[in-house]
Amino acid sequence: MTKKMTSPLEHITGLRLQPLVVVENGNVIGYEVLTSLKDLDPEVFFSSLTDELLVSYTFWQIAVIKANSVCLWMNLPFTVFLNTDLISAIISHCDGKKITFELQDTIKLLHLKLPQLHQVKTGIKRLREAGFEVWMDDVDESMLSFIYLNKIECDGIKIDKKVIRNKKLFNDFINEVLPIYRAVLVEGIETTDDFSILSKTEARMGQGFFWPEIVLEIDVPEEIYLRAYEFYIALLTRSHNKISIFIDSTNNFLINGMINASELVGRVDFCDNLDIQFVTYPLDADIVIFDDSTIKSHFSCNKMISNPYHRFNASNKRFIHIHDDSNYPTFTCPHVLSYAKVENKNLNIKEVIKNCIGSLLVQRSTHNKRRKAFCCNNCHLSKITLKENRVAMGLANGATISSLSCQMSCSIKTVSRYKRSVMRKLNVTSNISLLKYVRTYFN
Repeated sequence: MTKKMTSPLEHITGLRLQPLVVVENGNVIGYEVLTSLKDLDPEVFFSSLTDELLVSYTFWQIAVIKANSVCLWMNLPFTVFLNTDLISAIISHCDGKKITFELQDTIKLLHLKLPQLHQVKTGIKRLREAGFEVWMDDVDESMLSFIYLNKIECDGIKIDKKVIRNKKLFNDFINEVLPIYRAVLVEGIETTDDFSILSKTEARMGQGFFWPEIVLEIDVPEEIYLRAYEFYIALLTRSHNKISIFIDSTNNFLINGMINASELVGRVDFCDNLDIQFVTYPLDADIVIFDDSTIKSHFSCNKMISNPYHRFNASNKRFIHIHDDSNYPTFTCPHVLSYAKVENKNLNIKEVIKNCIGSLLVQRSTHNKRRKAFCCNNCHLSKITLKENRVAMGLANGATISSLSCQMSCSIKTVSRYKRSVMRKLNVTSNISLLKYVRTYFN
């Protein structure tokens, strides 16, 4: 199922080219491409666009301006950098053009989990390797140390306009930034006083209403909307060699190991013919990796396979559980899920990920139609009756079959039948396994 997009193009009245200027000599090094809107806040407008429509609109801006001799600075939200298909489309479409991309919403990077932050860094790296510059937009004092500590490599930073409003803070901030990033541009230069403050620092570049803009009154053709929709549909079908991975753990050391192992598999074992993407939500993932600290979120595959918007059928999902207990209850589902049990004491996660990816690619090539989603052992939890649940919980809490028969006003034989039914549904064969399973997974 695809997203239904409504055209926002009627709000656009034209384009604005805001110059980026060298303070010392007034030379224009490029133009940031901005949008003129009628009766709508730009932040609200652009936040309402899907990433696919935004990228398509960006392509249209580049085509309309046709500025081959000057560098265009285009804004991209951080969510675009999370999407490997969009990054590939940008590299292909903009090849040979003089473009600098600004990563917007930098403050939101603070709230990303480690795998998603790694995905953003990978997107930045790919654009830079393709010959484009990438700058961090709206950087303030709260973001500078984060960018540095997380080793986010970029070509320069644009200092948020609110920083220059505080003269002492501005001077201190410039002195702090320049040893780290020599390419610094200050936004929000609007008055002669702003320009005077900027010119007394070592920051070389500025941007703002102090310099006149170029205004282009251009109607956006309706075709751009249709092209964006077609572009989005095409992305949904370009998934054969893409593997999406969701890593859920509180252990950053373990997360880094998973990221490195996954990328190593794609680079070495599949000869760079595989696109590894780390996603934000488990429902969007082909492979879900989790450990004991987050197991409660993933043990029931009913939750994972019920999403109708997933681009693959329910059988095309794999789970990897990392733990250090060799006696952990095993639950497998050969028809739907390949559940790989790994032990920290002998952790060869690269081979496990390789096997999961290999089986996924084989399955995609041989099963294109939706198959019936069989239930796995975890799904049987939803089929356990209230009385069976009461017996299982009672046994897990130390009650005997005899005491449970008294509490439930039934015979010992009936309670034993309930217990055997639970064991059959959970596919466990011993009382110890039953107790461990119930204490781990039952609410």
